[in-house]
Amino acid sequence: SSTGIVTRSKAKTSPDQWTTVSLPVK
Repeated sequence: SSTGIVTRSKAKTSPDQWTTVSLPVK
């Protein structure tokens, strides 16, 4: 649950960077 919230907040700052991280994370 916490991870989802953090991902959303960080995505706003740098969606490109998080997108690449989200792929391997999932």
